[in-house]
Amino acid sequence: AATITVQADFNPVLLSDSFHLIFEANGSVDDDPDFSPLEKDFEILSRSQSSNISIINGDYKRTKKWVLTVMAKQAGVFTLPAISFGRDRSPQMQLTVKAANPNSKQSYDLQKKQILELEASSQTLRVQGQLILTMRLLTSENINAYRFSDVSIENMDVVIEQLGKEKQYKTYRGNTPYLVVERRYALFPQQTGNMKIKPVLAEVDIPSARRSNSFFDPFGRNTQTRRLRSKAISIDVKDIPTNYKATHWLPAKDLQLLEEWPDNIQFKVGEPVTRTLSVLADGLTSAQLPEIATGNIAGVKQYPDQANLHDTKNDDGIIGIREEKVALIPTRAGHFTLPAIELPWWNTQTQKMEIARIPAKDIQVVATNTPLPQSPPSNVAAQPQTDHAAPIIATTEKPSDTSKAQNNFWFYACVFMSVLWLFTLFFCWLRHRQSTEPRRSPHQGEAQTSHKDALKALNKACRNNDAQACKKALILWGRAILQKPHLNNLGELASYLEEPLSTQISALNQYLYGAQPHNWQAKDLAERCQQYSPPQTKKPAPCDSMEPLYKS
Repeated sequence: AATITVQADFNPVLLSDSFHLIFEANGSVDDDPDFSPLEKDFEILSRSQSSNISIINGDYKRTKKWVLTVMAKQAGVFTLPAISFGRDRSPQMQLTVKAANPNSKQSYDLQKKQILELEASSQTLRVQGQLILTMRLLTSENINAYRFSDVSIENMDVVIEQLGKEKQYKTYRGNTPYLVVERRYALFPQQTGNMKIKPVLAEVDIPSARRSNSFFDPFGRNTQTRRLRSKAISIDVKDIPTNYKATHWLPAKDLQLLEEWPDNIQFKVGEPVTRTLSVLADGLTSAQLPEIATGNIAGVKQYPDQANLHDTKNDDGIIGIREEKVALIPTRAGHFTLPAIELPWWNTQTQKMEIARIPAKDIQVVATNTPLPQSPPSNVAAQPQTDHAAPIIATTEKPSDTSKAQNNFWFYACVFMSVLWLFTLFFCWLRHRQSTEPRRSPHQGEAQTSHKDALKALNKACRNNDAQACKKALILWGRAILQKPHLNNLGELASYLEEPLSTQISALNQYLYGAQPHNWQAKDLAERCQQYSPPQTKKPAPCDSMEPLYKS
């Protein structure tokens, strides 16, 4: 049997420091080690192994080492359990882990060398508003590597967006120079109440000169891992103000409405002119911005294109941009007034409601230059004029009532026969087409394409938590999957489906048209639609043989 020993390079150790556990076996062990019992009280950061064979005066000796880099999960006195190497086992070992004393000189020196900060842009904000969270690691000594944990919120649903890449720069705290690694996030709480941001953890790998000559580091990785923990942050998330009466809740630092027209614009009857409308919101994502309502204009038809949504990220947050292009086609000449466009929003800097506005615009529509043909009166015959002759007025003889009736009869008879002949040709063509074209399955062709497009649009709408876009995508999905082209509302769609998908669609319908639309979330709606399959009707089994003509 192999002889196995275990030891730590430090005992006692600090809770914030990593250390090495070294297992060494003289001889061949029965199997690979199982280190899982250690994970109850320790976190295994890395592991490695090495072998050594020596022959001295004919004496063969083989040793094998396993080196674990670990960190304790809490302070205390621990008994390391015996580790199984197949049938071989290592001995138990007692290890003491001490919490750092904030008043001790050693703890003060460590805190002075590495600092982890978590800073919020404000202690209060409105629901769905933007909060900038800054994570900052400061170090006054060289480090080989660093790692941040993710931002975690304890008690509410929050949309978290990282703002660009990490930045590195130098600064001073007192007379001590520090290298700073900074990462920023934009947080959008979806509920009111006390938002608790959990402490963020950071691990740094520091070169360790005291281990440079140690045989416990067989691979030459003379580093020590140190763990830092920031303070927790509590943020008060307030509800929508009672004096805010607009349809859409838009809390932002700044919001603007803009319009653009083509150069040398001229409005003509029947010719389209593209009008570009944009919403720019500092402190909101593009998914939070509503559609731009232009209003109806008598005498001018409007054809909006699909909106273009994109976000711009910088150190100060997110700027959401929604751009809509509308084609205006005048139907008649004259003077028209495009109504003003207004969008209420909440200014988070002044805590007041404001209105972004595009003023009304007067336009003049001119007729096209094509002249209309003019026909002479029916009772006047065009006659050539001479220099000396007076104009001749031709008189027509008024037909009798009998001849007029006969002419009308034959006219209507010809029209009726022509229509009947065209209808007969169309019917024959339709029958020929139905007999020659192959029948398509209801799940092929355009239906399948519509189903895929609807699921793609639904996935995007659910990621952005856009209720209106979810409604449109669900109706398209319902038409494709249920083969009901006349499906027009969510209530009808929910009546065809089973739980729990019908309940989620009814909740979306209530959110869109209810009195308090603040608690709906898309969550797994798209996934449930992806997994849904319509019930299949059973086809009669084919008969192998015909029934006899006569039965006894």
